[in-house]
Amino acid sequence: MHEGHSIGRWEGDVLVIDTANFSDHRSPYQNGVPSGAQKHVVERYELLDGSTHLRVEFTLEDPQFIVGTMSHTRDLRYSPHLQMTPFNCEIESTRRYLPPGSF
Repeated sequence: MHEGHSIGRWEGDVLVIDTANFSDHRSPYQNGVPSGAQKHVVERYELLDGSTHLRVEFTLEDPQFIVGTMSHTRDLRYSPHLQMTPFNCEIESTRRYLPPGSF
């Protein structure tokens, strides 16, 4: 399982996603940062402030490549006044953001 096996569960109002069983590989999302088979990721998603605020937390352990636990929290806010601009999602536009030969 290249990107692991995920199991989700609810802890009260928080969605928890626990992912393990990764394959050894270099992550395409982290510019070649190694990733070991023992990597373990826990993500937590929680709606706050009347569902206008999404808190996303993750912890990552990978004893093969990281000493200790890495964690990060991101707060996203609903902004109804912002206009979304439509765009075409197609492979040629995406290629300019990928390292040469990676796709």
